[in-house]
This record gives sequence, structure tokens and C-alpha cells, in this order.
Amino acid sequence: MLVLQSLVFGVFISLAVAYARFLWKRRRMYHLAAKLDGPKGLPFIGIGHHLFNLSLTEIFEYLMNEPEKYETPSKFWLGPELVVFANTPDMLQIVLNSPKCLDKSPLYDLFVLKKGLLIVGGEMWKRHRKALNPAFSIGNIKKFIQLFDEKSKIFVKNCEKHIEKKSFDVYGYMSACSLETLLKGNCNYVCDIQSDALNNVYIKNVEKGAKILMDRVKNILYHFEAIYHLSKLYRDEQLYIHEGALKIADEIYEQYRNQLKDKNTFNDSDGYQMEPKNFVDCLLEEKNQFEMDEIKDEINTLVAAGHETSAFVVSCTILMLSMFPEVQQKVFEEIEEVFNKSNYEIDYEKLSKLVYLDMVIKETMRLFPVVPFGTRRSNDEVEIGDKVIPAGTTIVISTYSVQRSKNFWGDDADKFNPERFSPENFKNIHPYAYIPFNGGPRICIGWRYGMMFMKTILTNFLRNFEASTELKFEDLTCKIALSLKLNQKCLISVRKR
Repeated sequence: MLVLQSLVFGVFISLAVAYARFLWKRRRMYHLAAKLDGPKGLPFIGIGHHLFNLSLTEIFEYLMNEPEKYETPSKFWLGPELVVFANTPDMLQIVLNSPKCLDKSPLYDLFVLKKGLLIVGGEMWKRHRKALNPAFSIGNIKKFIQLFDEKSKIFVKNCEKHIEKKSFDVYGYMSACSLETLLKGNCNYVCDIQSDALNNVYIKNVEKGAKILMDRVKNILYHFEAIYHLSKLYRDEQLYIHEGALKIADEIYEQYRNQLKDKNTFNDSDGYQMEPKNFVDCLLEEKNQFEMDEIKDEINTLVAAGHETSAFVVSCTILMLSMFPEVQQKVFEEIEEVFNKSNYEIDYEKLSKLVYLDMVIKETMRLFPVVPFGTRRSNDEVEIGDKVIPAGTTIVISTYSVQRSKNFWGDDADKFNPERFSPENFKNIHPYAYIPFNGGPRICIGWRYGMMFMKTILTNFLRNFEASTELKFEDLTCKIALSLKLNQKCLISVRKR
């Protein structure tokens, strides 16, 4: 008995010493954090108990409203992790451009695809970004316009099934269109997704996977691998993510290699010579020397994040146009004028002339940013005004909050008004009050691609349909499942023009 007591006492002393060392190493962080305003948390778990039983909608509302109760920049503790909210344009400009804040938060370590552009940091991120930039050059995008046009017409065909019928969720068809276009254009992957658009297994696995990862983030106990691996959520992650969605990278890689062998296009010195040089071309060029796990993580990051973002924005834009028929009519008239009514041959130059459509898309992204909250890691202390953010802090990029703030957008910030983005109005807006594609060096690599793709889709949709909806703008509510989602879905009705 005495031996057991001594053993227990020894373990207790060891843990106490280890914890004391942990606190001592972080004493500077605690000193600086004490000067920041924020809610009181519990020992060891911080505010984790507040998030545990919340729905995805309630988590979104908590992240939106809680920081507003405190002086900026506000903070809270999530377990041992210090989290600070950057929710003013000035703060965002500092954080997003600081070399001390280029890396993503350790919270992303809970996710998969750690070597994809979305998550990877440091020198690896710089190497990946430099190698992959050519895939999204303006020259490449111009060559993709024909593909955008072709795939968007299949999307239109799917929507035609609902002419003069009850409302439908346009996101289902749009997600399939976006995925099929991205796979063909950036991966040279031959597939037929839109013929059975609403039953695609990959899309369903991505949706389930996003919820799984979000459920892990909000449960502080699941941040510990040993506990998480015992959970049903971990088994679901293996099923829907690792054995499901992520397998597409293997399929893309194998099909691509086979195509190259058939076409004999590999060259030891010059790499893969295919026009236009797409995303996978860049990954497989010998000079870039990507490891296989890097290649697969980059492919999976592109496919999962790339298709979903464009699909969500286009679907929300169609919903906004359905809610505001006067805006829809103005966009249609612009399309008619630019394309000379009868000549609808789409090209980069004509799409660039659709200025009002551009304003409508931007206003939609202001109100419904796909990534409402991002994160960065401070690798050193960062000064923001008279406050100092400690090294090792997770900084939340509050895109949704800033883009809807009346302080920066006026009293009607929660209203839909594309005129905000007219040249004369937008010039008065702080450049970091609008960051739907992020900002600074880590701005979304495919933002130009996305804008041209979305304008192509919307042009073909509006020349074919007049859309309406029974939903009301003021009734729309959001939730967060890694990316932003509408609780009401994008329910519209269509009639032939």
C-alpha cells in the first residue's frame, strides 16, 4: 500500500512540475493576454463548455456576437489556445500582411490535407504557391472560358427540368457543375457528374466530412488524438473522408499519368507539355519536386475547396437576383447589351465588360462570404494599436463580421445593395473591409478563375431564365460547417425567357 501511495504521489508531483513548467514558458503570453478584454473561461477548457452542445447555427451566432461585447481586439481561451479576434479593417490589414502571421492556426492540425495550400505554412507554402501560380494566370483563365461555357450549358439543361414547377435548391446542380468544370479544367480528369447531379457520392462525402471536422473542432476533448481515436466521429472520418472523398486524388493522378503515357507528352527537361498548363501539370513538373503526399493533398484541397466555394457564391447570387427582380432585370439588360442580344459567344473580354454583374457578385460575397472566419498563427508578437498580440496566438480573421459592420458599410450594411461596388462608392471603403478571397500574400490563388467562372455561369443562366423565390432576404440565417451555409437553402423557381 505504501508503495502504491508513493507511486501516486510521484506521478502527481511529476504532473505538477510539468504543468508549472508549461505555465512558466507561457508567462509572457499570459501577461499580454491579461491586457486584452474577453469572456472569462474555465480552467483547462476556456470557453469550450459554451461550444460543446451548440448547433452549427448557434456556433456561428456565438462567433458573430460574443466578440462585440468586448473591447477590440477581444480574446478568449479554447483549452490552452489563446484566440484573438481581428474584427476591424485596420487590424485585418496588419495581420494579413504581417510576415509574423503567414501560418495558419494549430486548430487546422485537427483537419486533413495538412500539405495543401489552404493549411500548409512556412517555406513549404511559399514553394507550393510559387509552383502553382501559373495554373491560374490570366492567360490560362482565358483558355478556360470555352470550358466554362460548355459546362454551364449543362447546368442550364438541368435547371430546365424545373421550369414552371415548384421551387428547387439550385445549389445541388451548381455544385455538380462546379466540380465537373474544375476536374476537367484543372485536373484533366474525364468525368460525367452533371448527368446525375443530385446523387454524386463525392459531393455527399465532402458535405459529411465538413460536418465531422466541425464537430471535432467544437468538442475540446476531441482535440486530443488519443480520445478522438476512440470516438465514433473518428470512425466516420475514416469512412467519409479518408476512404471516401480523399480517394479522388488517387483517381485523378492515375488517370492523368495514363493520359500522359498515351500522348507521350513527358519530357525530362521541360516537364509536362499540355496547353493550357493546369493545376496538376504544375504539380507533376519535375522541377517542382513535389512529394506524393504533397501532390495528393494539393489535389484534394483544390477539388474540395474549389468546387464548393464557386457553387455557393453562384447559388447565393441567383437567390439574391430572385429576391430582387429589379436587380435581375438590370443584369439581364447588361448581358443583352454586351453580347449584342443574338450573339452569345462568350469570351474573356466580354465577360470583363459585365460591370454591373460584377457588382452583384461582389455584394453577394460581402453578405455571404464562403469563409466567414479564417485563422492565422502569430509566430512572434504583433502590435495592433496600443495592444500586443502574444506569440503563439490563434488570430481569427472575422470576415463576416467586418463585411457586415455598420461601422464600415453604413447603416444599411445588412441590406443587399450592389451599388456599394460602383467605382464612386467603393473608393471610399477601406480595402480590408472587403476580403471574401482573404487578403495579403495568402489571398486565394484562384480568385480570378472563380470570378470568370461565376460570370460565365450567371450569364448563361440569366439569358435562359427569369428566376424568383418565396424566400425573404430578412429571413435568411446562416450556419458554419467549415464554410458558410444558408439554413434555408437556395430555393428558387424558374421560367423560360
